Amino acid sequence: MKKTEKKTEKQKSPKKKNAKKKDALDLIAKQLQKEFNKKMQSLVESTQQDTERTIKTLLQDAQEKIKTGSVTAMNEVLQMVITQYQDTHEAATEENKAVPDETNQETAKSPDQPTKAKRQSRSRKIASTTATNPSAEAGLS
Repeated sequence: MKKTEKKTEKQKSPKKKNAKKKDALDLIAKQLQKEFNKKMQSLVESTQQDTERTIKTLLQDAQEKIKTGSVTAMNEVLQMVITQYQDTHEAATEENKAVPDETNQETAKSPDQPTKAKRQSRSRKIASTTATNPSAEAGLS
């Protein structure tokens, strides 16, 4: 039995030494883990703040571009409509002049229809009011 007693005594002493070393290593590991967690948390927070800032600035830029783009696009479309109308009207009046018959002469001379100059002045007024007055755009859209 002496042999078993010696074995148990030998086994107990290394366990105590290992336990102390293990506790010290556990403390160091816990401290390192806490430091790592703090650094990661601050990194995540700063990344979130950076992304929020960039998203906000991108959205503001996009809104400004939409506002300015909508006015220019609307003016361009309006100008295209006006020029298309004028071209069509000029083509129609040229056809009326080229083929003189009774119906074309009556429509050309009818006082109810505004003249070309009046139409052009109206279209210019419309274009100038929408170009200078952004509130006119809000009423149209």
